[in-house]
Amino acid sequence: MKTRTQAGFTLYELLVTMLVAGVLFSIGVPSLLEFNRNSEMTAAANDLLTSILMARSEAVKQRLPVTLCTSPNPVDSAPTCSADGSGTNGGYIVWVDDNGDAAVDAGEQVILQRDQLEDITVFASNGYINFGNTGFLNDIPGLGLSARTLLYCDARGNTVAAGTQSAARAIRVAPTGRGTVIREVAQIAPIVAALGAACP
Repeated sequence: MKTRTQAGFTLYELLVTMLVAGVLFSIGVPSLLEFNRNSEMTAAANDLLTSILMARSEAVKQRLPVTLCTSPNPVDSAPTCSADGSGTNGGYIVWVDDNGDAAVDAGEQVILQRDQLEDITVFASNGYINFGNTGFLNDIPGLGLSARTLLYCDARGNTVAAGTQSAARAIRVAPTGRGTVIREVAQIAPIVAALGAACP
């Protein structure tokens, strides 16, 4: 009579496998969460940059002023602007600003409404960016210069996320209307100081 051998894990092998899986899980999950946060911040900054460039091209195309402003209620039927970006969490609107007053008036065409984001705070010297029909930045009567720099920040602040890149993002708009995203910790630090931002 033949004896049958059973294949399988011993209790010791199962415990070692579970220990290895636990170590890999504890290393991998925080890295994945950090990757997701970096991706969300990058997507938010790139989305704003794309909207800035779209507003600029729309101003040239329609031969009318176009304004982008940070907004605490961007998807409402009557959205309002925030003068300095505070309380907006990445929400903004873009519209054809016929009279150049940086307010969405009745009859003005709203081009884009972008809802707010979770866990992202916006800081700006001015919550408005106004493009003239040449595509250059305009000053807004009574509100001053169009925003030259906007800062996106989350709970990580201006800390190193990868290499020399920051967890925060800054979007700088040149007087010609061209925008760029700034990601380096050393370049974002003076922007945080200049805006007086509470970016931890």
